[in-house]
Amino acid sequence: MKVMCLVASLLAITLSVEAVPSCPEKDAATPVYYPHEIYCYKFYECSNGIAYELECAPPLNWNQAHRICEVNVDCESLKPRS
Repeated sequence: MKVMCLVASLLAITLSVEAVPSCPEKDAATPVYYPHEIYCYKFYECSNGIAYELECAPPLNWNQAHRICEVNVDCESLKPRS
């Protein structure tokens, strides 16, 4: 039973880590952003090789093309802010 719990925990950790984008180790002159994989109002900003999950202030959603939080964003298949 303990082995099954350990395997399940490791699988959950692996799946959650894979969802986070890969960031460059060194910061570039222009910040690197990635859209969130589920929510339109969340996004990732890279800093020193780490992807930090950030959230737009209500009622805004993340616009990856403009790299900014905006109103009236086409969220496509992502879940918009309710």
